[in-house]
Amino acid sequence: METLIDLLRAVRAFRNLPVSALTKIAQIASPPTTYQAEELISDGQGEQALFVRQPRLARLIEAVYPTTVIRLRHDAFQDLLASSPLLARELLNSFGARLA
Repeated sequence: METLIDLLRAVRAFRNLPVSALTKIAQIASPPTTYQAEELISDGQGEQALFVRQPRLARLIEAVYPTTVIRLRHDAFQDLLASSPLLARELLNSFGARLA
């Protein structure tokens, strides 16, 4: 079975982060949950909700095949970034690498 760190590394936004940063994120993450063909994300949830508080464009996202989900609360993630400038910088650099 994959560890939580391995699952976080599979997330595009976290892919290039070092293990130390992924460990900090893992500490605020919910336990992984695997869904079958059912609702995964509804209004107000999803990756973008970690960074901005605006509604998702999609009303609903459903799993077509078994999908593992890790949830991070916006407030907990923002608090983590505020308390760890190094993590915030590593995440910013990861996004920069994706844009380049």
